Amino acid sequence: MARMARAAGTKMIVATPHNGDVVHPPELLFELTVHFNAALRHHGIDLTVVVGAENLHNLGSDLLSHYCINDNPYLLIEFPHTHIPQKASDVVYDLVCRGLKPIIAHPERNPTILRNPELIEDFVAQGAYIQITAASLAGGSGRAVKSCSHHLLKQGLVHFMASDGHSSTRRPPVLTDGVKIATKLIGQQATKLLVDDNPRKVIFGEDL
Repeated sequence: MARMARAAGTKMIVATPHNGDVVHPPELLFELTVHFNAALRHHGIDLTVVVGAENLHNLGSDLLSHYCINDNPYLLIEFPHTHIPQKASDVVYDLVCRGLKPIIAHPERNPTILRNPELIEDFVAQGAYIQITAASLAGGSGRAVKSCSHHLLKQGLVHFMASDGHSSTRRPPVLTDGVKIATKLIGQQATKLLVDDNPRKVIFGEDL
């Protein structure tokens, strides 16, 4: 996967193991990231991996604060794949009040958002950021998800586009197709923000 990502032009990538039913010790994730970067250097792969996690929204702000990306204020949260919980806004509000910057992962694949995409505007107004999956733009998750991701992108409600890579075959860590489609929809400069400028600011803890 690392070789695929680098061959596609990626220079830095965030490791985002799932935190939900199983919660990984943050010290372990940091240690594994250090070891993996050493392995990348050993094999001559010019890629840097920074620590992060994809966190289930209901873990609580105290626990979630330990899983920020690269020890910066930004953190990745996800809602259940079946719906947006009624208290989702409360979760976002609590995180923002603590000085954290929640990034909502792949909302375009959530059935509640598919029915009511305007809900994304409320999350953004609260201070959340939105990350869509590159494969969604190309229809990898179906027509409805493709339509929703295009809509959110054209409405200016997307801050990041990620691979959400799971393996070398199932959703590989490659952004190429998504970048091409996004460029047609919103232009080259706006697309660059999603895959280059904004992610770099997250990794280094800068304001968007």
